[in-house]
This record gives sequence, C-alpha cells and structure tokens, in this order.
Amino acid sequence: MSAATSQLTEGKQTMEWPVNVPLPESEPELALAGEDGNAYFIIARARRAAREAEWTPEQIPGVQTICESGNYDNVLQTCMRYFDTY
Repeated sequence: MSAATSQLTEGKQTMEWPVNVPLPESEPELALAGEDGNAYFIIARARRAAREAEWTPEQIPGVQTICESGNYDNVLQTCMRYFDTY
C-alpha cells in the first residue's frame, strides 16, 4: 500500500486520506446524478472539480488513489465524502 493508511470497514479494505497530505479545505460541487456510470469518467470529473477548487497538487492524486482502491461503490462513496455531490 502507498502512503495511505487502510481501515477495515465491514470486512472490506478501504483507503483513507494519505497521512502526509493535508485534507482539502473545500468540498467542490460534483454532479453524480444523470452522469455516465463509468467509474473512470466520475474520477476524471472529480479531478477536474478539485483542480477548479484549487486543491493542491498532492490532494488531487490523493482522492484519485482512494477512488481507485475499491469498486464502483467505493468511487461513489469517496466522491460523496470529499465533494458536495448532487
């Protein structure tokens, strides 16, 4: 596992925020309703929203790594945790 720590939740391995990267101060808006159901499309939209919200260059790959650490549900849960989704 990379610099991220792991957490055991309901018998599933999930990634947590990288310990050496400060949490973002903002929760950028991210549209999930009515969007393409492709996980990588959603991750790309999240990266774009994070860039537009001026997250640091370390924070953007941090959220991408968490998204890619699990299945499609993990992508959605991660986006709902770090973004203002609608």
